[in-house]
Amino acid sequence: MRKRLVTLASALALAVGALTASSGSAVAGADAPAAPPGATVRSAVPDAATDAQAPEIPADNLMAHLREFQGIADANGGNRAHGRPGFKASADYVKGRLDAAGFTTTLQPFTYRNATGWNVVAEWPHGNPDDVVFAGAHLDGVPEGPGINDNGSGSAAVLETALAVSRADLRPEKRLRFAWWGAEELGLIGSRHYADGLGQAELDKIDVYLNFDMVGQKDTTRWGVYSHTPSVGKVFKDYFAARDIGTFDIKWDGSSDHSSFTRHGVPVSGLGSADDPCYHSACDDIDNVGPRAMGIAANAIAHTVWELAGEGGTPARDFSVSVDPSAGSTDPGGSTTATVGTATTAGDVQRVSLTAGGLPEGATASFEPESLTSGESSVLTVATTAGTPPGTYPVHGDGHR
Repeated sequence: MRKRLVTLASALALAVGALTASSGSAVAGADAPAAPPGATVRSAVPDAATDAQAPEIPADNLMAHLREFQGIADANGGNRAHGRPGFKASADYVKGRLDAAGFTTTLQPFTYRNATGWNVVAEWPHGNPDDVVFAGAHLDGVPEGPGINDNGSGSAAVLETALAVSRADLRPEKRLRFAWWGAEELGLIGSRHYADGLGQAELDKIDVYLNFDMVGQKDTTRWGVYSHTPSVGKVFKDYFAARDIGTFDIKWDGSSDHSSFTRHGVPVSGLGSADDPCYHSACDDIDNVGPRAMGIAANAIAHTVWELAGEGGTPARDFSVSVDPSAGSTDPGGSTTATVGTATTAGDVQRVSLTAGGLPEGATASFEPESLTSGESSVLTVATTAGTPPGTYPVHGDGHR
């Protein structure tokens, strides 16, 4: 905001105004329109970009999750199977990352074969809760091996997509929900427990469920797209076609967690592949997956989640600026100071750079510091020379990101 301020009696009075935000790079001395008193200054971040696109997910991030799953298996009997300590450690790892990223996260317990299993369910607290875009993958493996492609790969891809939502502070039209299922290898036990327990009213809120099972095998050249709901599958296919990557249709009825939702009439799609020489074997370890395959799959997932979630983007990040005292005076050759305060009024803190203009001949303005984090303050000094003509001068400026 900027205030036009009363002058003080002296040979030279300088009315020092607050600084307004610029949507571009501010230039010292540029004429900036005054904002009305009490206005909030908005930084140059769009409110809701209608063409919001998913950020690129680095393959290194995905491989880091897979190394964690491998390490968990190595420390727990070589596997991450239902009822084994490796599975609970995997669930705790996923939940810990989601909690730190700002999701509303729950561990849902269930019992199967006299052992406790867990579903990890995370909801991003923005968007319409009556329109849910849901993405999931099974987190468990078989006792014969660490299960890094089946299905650490799907679990890592969904996890990193969720973390990308958090990093972007996405504000989608629809609610985003993510899940990591237990005991899929024993008959879709975890996802079926979850879906069967929702009730029809909650099931009706799910616009689509997306399932990801075995997406990172290192020699993958074509990705299977679930064909159950063609309009959703087309989003995946168009993404791959634009990159000259082959696809084929798959319809794994009853063989992965999407089937827990199709039985309730929920539209589904997703990605997967059965072409894995280490399927359900000890060799399904970190060497069975590749960064290229993981990067392709995860970025296709993120693209589709962004597309289906509806119009959204990063929220506006706003800051306000004030000056105290609001006016100062000096004789020619002297100087006056004021404290410039900033405050975050919406979103996260941001860096604010300060410049000033509208000064009379021979006068200069300096800030200490010139750049600060919203919530901090700076000292503005307006200095004059002996040749500065007497008068009343409203000093304006720019505060920009």
